[in-house]
Amino acid sequence: MGLPFLVGGVILVLAWLIGLGRDSFLIDFGADNRLDLVYIQTEEGGFFNPEKQQGETPFPNYDNNYRWTGRISYINLPWPLDATPLKATLRATAPRPDRSPDESGTTLTISGLLNNSSIDLGKYPLTGLYDGTELTFRLPGHLRPTLERFRLRFESSETWQPSKSDTRNLSALFFSLKLEPDYVAFGWQDWLASWVQPGLLALLTFTTWGLAGLFTSRQGWRLALEIMAGLLLLISLFGWPQAAEPFYTPWALILLAAWGLLWLAGRFADQAPCLPAPFVYAATLLPGLPLAQLIFGRLELTSLSNGSVSIALYFGALLVSLVGYLWLRHKFELIFSGAFLLAAALIFIYTHWQVYAFNLYRGADFRNYYLALLDLEQYHTPLYSLEEMATLPGQAVRSAPIFAVLFWPLARLFGRDINMALLFWRVSNELLLLPTLLIFGQVFGRFRAGLKLWPAMLFLVLSFGQLAETAAYGQQNFMLLFGLALLALWVKQHRDTLGGMALSLPIWVKLLPGISVAFFLIERRWRGLVGLVLGALLVNVLTVAVVGWDNVWFYFSKAMWSVNEPELGISNQSWWGFIGRLGVHEVKGDFVGGYPTHLAPLGYLGALLGVGLTLLILWRARGGDWLHDQLKLGALALVGLWVPPFSWMHYIVLGLVAIMALLVVLSREGTPRSHLIIFALAYVLLAYGGLQEFFFTQAAGLALLGSSYRFLATFALWVLSLWLLWQPSYKSLVAPSI
Repeated sequence: MGLPFLVGGVILVLAWLIGLGRDSFLIDFGADNRLDLVYIQTEEGGFFNPEKQQGETPFPNYDNNYRWTGRISYINLPWPLDATPLKATLRATAPRPDRSPDESGTTLTISGLLNNSSIDLGKYPLTGLYDGTELTFRLPGHLRPTLERFRLRFESSETWQPSKSDTRNLSALFFSLKLEPDYVAFGWQDWLASWVQPGLLALLTFTTWGLAGLFTSRQGWRLALEIMAGLLLLISLFGWPQAAEPFYTPWALILLAAWGLLWLAGRFADQAPCLPAPFVYAATLLPGLPLAQLIFGRLELTSLSNGSVSIALYFGALLVSLVGYLWLRHKFELIFSGAFLLAAALIFIYTHWQVYAFNLYRGADFRNYYLALLDLEQYHTPLYSLEEMATLPGQAVRSAPIFAVLFWPLARLFGRDINMALLFWRVSNELLLLPTLLIFGQVFGRFRAGLKLWPAMLFLVLSFGQLAETAAYGQQNFMLLFGLALLALWVKQHRDTLGGMALSLPIWVKLLPGISVAFFLIERRWRGLVGLVLGALLVNVLTVAVVGWDNVWFYFSKAMWSVNEPELGISNQSWWGFIGRLGVHEVKGDFVGGYPTHLAPLGYLGALLGVGLTLLILWRARGGDWLHDQLKLGALALVGLWVPPFSWMHYIVLGLVAIMALLVVLSREGTPRSHLIIFALAYVLLAYGGLQEFFFTQAAGLALLGSSYRFLATFALWVLSLWLLWQPSYKSLVAPSI
């Protein structure tokens, strides 16, 4: 271990020297790269949308991007950026239409906030000069580590409104904030604090070596990865400091925690040979997600929420399991599975209680489609409007008209009492989880004598947070998951006609599972195609009876092909959303820009390669036993989730069929630890929480990459599935009878 420590030490010294010699740290307000969003608070935080000074500027050496502030605004500085004393220089101006530029437009009162303490940093009159005024003030350092950011608070003495149509209360115009070490104020503690950031980089470097050891035993590979990580971190100090600075501390803590949890998962798995190893790894790693949420400042422990309940229950289960591992090893399997199952059940109850108690999201998707059916029946309003599809994609009816068949009984029972119809829809859909679990048990539950798969399957389903999101939106994912589970069962039983009929409903409701038809084609199980045709005929006959031929024809001839541009919003966790977010500088809820057109060829290429590679590997792997077939169905379900232009977060519920197949395949003896880690990490990223745990609607800088974490997890499961199908050793599993 001496050489890895030496590499970490070299990174420590080099990072400290770079820190002494690099330029000042600059926050450029309103810059095109939008990196200022990493440090400021918009809307209630007081900063408005970026603008540029118009016309020819007489000051070409200045950057003329800026943001207006409200009466009170905040700038957040992450630790350890503020660990040492800093000299801050703010370039700002406060022009007023009724005053000359050299007159005072406002007085800024600046203070520093940390935890419950406040530091007075002075009052500064601000004129309206075109090139701005440089205000200099000093920030004290603090060596104490903290996850809370040091907040600079700016309060203006007066504001003004530009016009009757523009009612913003504007106070000052900020160009930039420059931070540089105040060496005059340095004491011995401050020189000690100057080693904190290099220490974090050294820790990140060494942790990379440790995590690499979980994937490979080759010391050369581990050392190479450590050196690469260290060099990348050093480059970030002067290459993209504004983007990287806020993430040094949280990622050092998160990677260290991940290393510890994965090491613990390995010990737990060795002690529980009758529990599926993928379950043990996933359960042990899951507490790390609410911990990461806490580290990133997205979780309040003092209030009751999904995150606070999850971190308490999952860490409680982890602690109980650790006690069992240390002192009650003869009962460890029972203690581990019982503790995590209880935690998962309680979290499931709490999150779903929130859906009903607070009518979360008000069943937005259900309401739109249910009202469309009622309006069709009462006012003969067409189901589809091409104009609404173009202008209101989030509200327009877009799905195949089969939804009307599903909602027709509710319209008979409840009419325009939407709340009662929504309640009935939510309850009836959630009840489908019971037969779905029973079907999973029939398909996968008796894989190997002595292997306890039922606790694992229950945990993986109950811990899946997107189930609550599905109920909240009033989506049909429970029904689609039930259909895919029936497909898995009947494929295993070689009742292919029924399997094809079961697949027809998910296809006509969402279209995404349509690629699963390839299974019957590649395996030459033609009865499945016959069943699919029969199911499609039945579905469409019922649809025509409910909505009429005109609406069905309009959908298949026009509405089905009226596809909007892929959305850049964080909710879209498809390949298209992923590359689209990387192609812009900022994503926010009210994003109005179009999809980057230059990325369209890359989007099509990635989708075609994904589908083509899947079909190629399935063709190569045709034949095999029942579990091999389930792995193929899982791979098809996963590729159907990431290649479309739109794949909202809650669609991943359909991926549970793939997760169950991987659970069983990876439960074989001799499964590489790297496969278990990939499965566990991907599962917990998909399963934990709902829409807002790590991101809401806004992302900039490196967060544009991080905001696609659910796409990356889906992609990882797809790659893992194809890799297993590629291996000949996974084609000869013994199939138990059912």
